[in-house]
Amino acid sequence: LRTLQRGREGDPASARIAGALAWVHLRRGDGPAALTEARRAVALAPGFPEARLHLANALHLTGDHPGELAESTRAVALSPRYREARIVRAFARCEVERDPACEADLDALERDGSLAGADALAARVEAALSRRDLDAAGERLARLRGAHPADRRIPQLGRAAGALQPR
Repeated sequence: LRTLQRGREGDPASARIAGALAWVHLRRGDGPAALTEARRAVALAPGFPEARLHLANALHLTGDHPGELAESTRAVALSPRYREARIVRAFARCEVERDPACEADLDALERDGSLAGADALAARVEAALSRRDLDAAGERLARLRGAHPADRRIPQLGRAAGALQPR
């Protein structure tokens, strides 16, 4: 197992293993471990867009939003139609720029049909939360509740909005 975890330089299977380990750590919420494995995956296979996205997500988890934006942008450059990377880049832009213009990536995803319906509304709520715009987040969350009342993301988005409320 230790040999498997270390991986061999230039071995695509090792990069996939490191990426899988990063994903597991991301799912567990362990940012530092995810960051270690994602960086290893990128070092082993710099042209692997999924490794770049894992690294972007690990950077988000550890609070490095400029790094998250840079890595998600690299993932999109490697695979321009990679939907998840485009969404992560949109949220990272909103974390860094804090301006409604950061949602241009979401606009493009909606225009090309990659993001629609409840997914589009939930993404708009998350983008508003990322840029700390409570008014926009509340309005969008109300629209999501009205259009898709059983959407499983509503409680989590509501808690996230509540956590940003001024105390």
